[in-house]
Amino acid sequence: MLKTIALLSISISIGIIGLTVWSNNLLSIATQMLTLAILVFIDFVFILSLKKHRIPIITRYAYLIDGDICERRAKYTRQVTQAWVTMLTLVVLAKLLTLFYYFQSLVLPSLLAYLQPSLFAGLAILFFGEYAFRQLLFGNKSPENQQNENFKQDTFLSFLKNVARIPIHEVLKSDFSKPEK
Repeated sequence: MLKTIALLSISISIGIIGLTVWSNNLLSIATQMLTLAILVFIDFVFILSLKKHRIPIITRYAYLIDGDICERRAKYTRQVTQAWVTMLTLVVLAKLLTLFYYFQSLVLPSLLAYLQPSLFAGLAILFFGEYAFRQLLFGNKSPENQQNENFKQDTFLSFLKNVARIPIHEVLKSDFSKPEK
């Protein structure tokens, strides 16, 4: 009887451990898939905005924040949108590789384990670095901004406030036409 209880106890313990591992793995896969779906959507929106005769997402933000922008800045914001597409695509590919390894039940190689956080850090560096670079090119003292009475962006905090004030539906309009200000 004691042997039966011990075997039953061991079996239940193994079952609970197995269920915990299986459910954690399932939860991890579901989280990875949800993250991938969100990233693919964002990347897709950025890519669509780069099509001919459309205004890129970052250019649209510039129009919504500053009103009319010069041709030089419109070209620059198109290039920034292209940089975002590149980074987002790299993150999507890293997520796809991660899911591939999950579904193949392979041990995630250490390179891939370090790749995703590095790419997410790259997105943050792109966000902060682009702001600093833009200030060098188009800061308060540039001729374009001295002529534009709507230009008030002089600190990173004011930039974040301006971006946060923009309704997302204005940015994501399907026609991506120049906004009326």
